[in-house]
Amino acid sequence: MKELLPQIINDDIDLYSVLVIPKDATSSEIRRAYRKQALVHHPDKSTDSSRFNLILTSFQILSNNALRKQYDTLQELRNQKLASRAQVSDFIKKFQNDLLDKEKEAGEGARKNYTTDIDQLREDGIKRRRVYEQTIRWKNKTGVTKTIHDIPLPNMLSSFKTSTEGKLSYKNKPNLEITEMVLSEIMSIFGAIKRVELKGNDSRYAYAIIEYQDAFGLQNALAYDYSSARKWDGTKVRKLASLLRSFEKCNTNFNGNWTDNQKVNKILDQYVRSVSDQVT
Repeated sequence: MKELLPQIINDDIDLYSVLVIPKDATSSEIRRAYRKQALVHHPDKSTDSSRFNLILTSFQILSNNALRKQYDTLQELRNQKLASRAQVSDFIKKFQNDLLDKEKEAGEGARKNYTTDIDQLREDGIKRRRVYEQTIRWKNKTGVTKTIHDIPLPNMLSSFKTSTEGKLSYKNKPNLEITEMVLSEIMSIFGAIKRVELKGNDSRYAYAIIEYQDAFGLQNALAYDYSSARKWDGTKVRKLASLLRSFEKCNTNFNGNWTDNQKVNKILDQYVRSVSDQVT
């Protein structure tokens, strides 16, 4: 948690967006969302553990009522145009100190719990496969009963890829030449850029697809409030960055589904819910 705090605070990362939950989510919804995201981004499935660590830290903050209240208050202060810089700065300092104090109080017990949690996720994956292989039965369209061994499950799961693309909208200025290179320089403040593609414009806005090298860069870009360009203060693209209006995640093939097979999706969702309900 300690390593991620400066980034969460300074970059205005939206912890609710990280877990893909509404701001009024209940405790059980937070636990369920954490389990679902953690299973997808578990370190065993990726060499980059930064995304999983952000998911874990988001869960630790939002699942603690006191820390969640402080985080929400901090976000409200930042959104209030009348809030003084000193007021926000003081609250950030208090929030950061409280987070570090809580982590220190937890000590070895907390670190042991985090390790246990990761081990539990790994065991969940093994258990899930075992349950599939031993108990799942259904009939196909011809009425023939099939077992899990008859289903190309690995192929279906491998078709799922986490998108790192987002759609950027910015104020259309015909007298300015905003190229892919310029947009790449602006948006690289959130993370390494893989691809930029201009997508035309209308009378008010111009659009572009921004693809990041990893999901962490995408999440940073999604979490930022584009009503302000203060993140670019001191850079040569500060003036152009002020034209940015929004950045939204592109539609992906996932859409809340694990695979292209709805029956398998239903089974996976039931399993994730059953695992989430076991978390205390």
